[in-house]
Amino acid sequence: MVAKKPEIVLLTMQAGEEFIKKICAGIEEEGLLYRCEAFSPAERTNISAGALAYRAAMESTLGVGIGVCGDKATLTHESLGETKALCSAVSDEAISVQDTWTVVTPKMLGQNAARFVKKQPFLS
Repeated sequence: MVAKKPEIVLLTMQAGEEFIKKICAGIEEEGLLYRCEAFSPAERTNISAGALAYRAAMESTLGVGIGVCGDKATLTHESLGETKALCSAVSDEAISVQDTWTVVTPKMLGQNAARFVKKQPFLS
């Protein structure tokens, strides 16, 4: 039996390469491993970054996932479900999307994913 690596999982759909690279750079900077996969739904559906993040968290051995859908990225933990997020990023802009979310840059989102695993305070 092969043991799975402790890694943060990123699921992406129709996302820009530079956007994804910045998120991954944040994770690497904090010294954690990640796995990035393109998500292709079998049927054409409207899936959100939050739903992708939750699916990624369920696949992650660490329980931490990032969903990237178009120009939006969401970070969540498996215990939060599809509708709640730890933080989100939109393109290269740090803008407010919802009252309940902390919105950060893509690199900071990656760093915060790693910091969550290491039980360190988020960057904001």
